[in-house]
Amino acid sequence: MNTEGIKKSAYYAFVFLSKLGSTVFAKGKNYIMTKRGENIQILAYNHTYPDQLFMKGGQPDQHSYDIFEESNDLLLNIHLQNIYGTYKCKQYSLNRDHGSAYDEWIRMGEYADLNHEETDYLKNISRPSLQLKQLTLTGDFHLSLHVPVHGVECIILNKFYK
Repeated sequence: MNTEGIKKSAYYAFVFLSKLGSTVFAKGKNYIMTKRGENIQILAYNHTYPDQLFMKGGQPDQHSYDIFEESNDLLLNIHLQNIYGTYKCKQYSLNRDHGSAYDEWIRMGEYADLNHEETDYLKNISRPSLQLKQLTLTGDFHLSLHVPVHGVECIILNKFYK
């Protein structure tokens, strides 16, 4: 969060981490899956490293993204077994189009001195997107995730109990 109270992408990354369960049941280079009871949490991310020029003291040409190595979007296919019941599925997306105050500021014209109205706009627009759906699972759960460069997807499956 900056001095104006605008939540930056890193803030939401920590929010997503706080949603993870206490039991890790799968992890890889770009994801982690956890459980809390019968609820499942999936966090997928597409991190890119700074390039060698920046690491040696070089400066970006125009924007902060110029310091990163070229990278591609990530397609992650998830297949979980032995999952039964009805679940509420929440999918949060954090990327350059959803939740990035920096990218929204660039789209606004990169003005250094924002007034109160403009700051409030950034506070309100800079949030991850959220999609909700109800799933009835009879053993298998399949999910294909597209994670853009610098993006994070957080999927929460909360089981409904009768």
